[in-house]
Amino acid sequence: AAVGPQALDYVLTNNMGKEMENLAQKILTGAVLSIIMTAPIGAALIAILGPLLLSQDEKPNGKEISRLEEKIDKDESVSDLEV
Repeated sequence: AAVGPQALDYVLTNNMGKEMENLAQKILTGAVLSIIMTAPIGAALIAILGPLLLSQDEKPNGKEISRLEEKIDKDESVSDLEV
C-alpha cells in the first residue's frame, strides 16, 4: 500500500517523463485495488473466526474452555443422545 504513492511521487519529483508517470500510476492503481479487494476478506475472516478462536468461556466446574472446544463438546453430547 505504501509503495503506490511513493512511486508516483518519485516520478513526479524527478520529472522522469510521461511514460514513467503512466507506469507509476499503474502501480498506484494496483496498490489501491489490492487494498479494496483484500480488506473485506480480512474483515469477514476476523468477524467469523475471531469469536471462535479468541474467546474463553468458563464452564460450571470453573474450567476455562474456548468456544471451539465447547462446540466440539456439544457435538459429542448430541451424538451420544442419538445412539
